Amino acid sequence: MIHPQGATGFLNEVLAKTGGKMNAPIALICRTGNRTSQVQRFLQAQGLTQVYNIPEGMAGSMAGPGWLARKLPVEACKVC
Repeated sequence: MIHPQGATGFLNEVLAKTGGKMNAPIALICRTGNRTSQVQRFLQAQGLTQVYNIPEGMAGSMAGPGWLARKLPVEACKVC
């Protein structure tokens, strides 16, 4: 996880987006699920209780074929 203010900055951004709710559902996805599994553990260690990782990621991994191969919905980021 790379954030300009480090792990604390990332956590603060997540909490700002969830209105500070520690039990807000959060889904994480990256290319193959490796980075998001680390982020999931970090957020859970900070007390967030509903953090879900998509283990196969967008491109697929040993966990499965991936979001794209499954033809699941994808929407372009409007602020990226």
